[in-house]
Amino acid sequence: MRVDDFLEEKDHAVFVAETTERMVGMLIVSQTAPDRGELQLAYVEPGYREHGVLRELEADASEYLRDLGCHRISLRVDAQNEAAREAWHNLGYASTMEYMERPL
Repeated sequence: MRVDDFLEEKDHAVFVAETTERMVGMLIVSQTAPDRGELQLAYVEPGYREHGVLRELEADASEYLRDLGCHRISLRVDAQNEAAREAWHNLGYASTMEYMERPL
């Protein structure tokens, strides 16, 4: 799905981080149930990582979802993406389920 597709969805919200020159981060969330939200997509430019950009985007998204009545927020992250797993863990996220697959 492309970013502009998310913008057309009524149950999604897009949060961006910008410098004076360009966008350096983006986070897309949706309300998946009356009391639950989900982070659909998150990206921060490599040169801006570990500078609090993700933390600010996540805080804005959390506030948005709280205002909608959500009490929980979830996300999916590739098990091999250690940097992302660590970043989310540092923001208070913890694994609650393990997803498994195998090639056919």
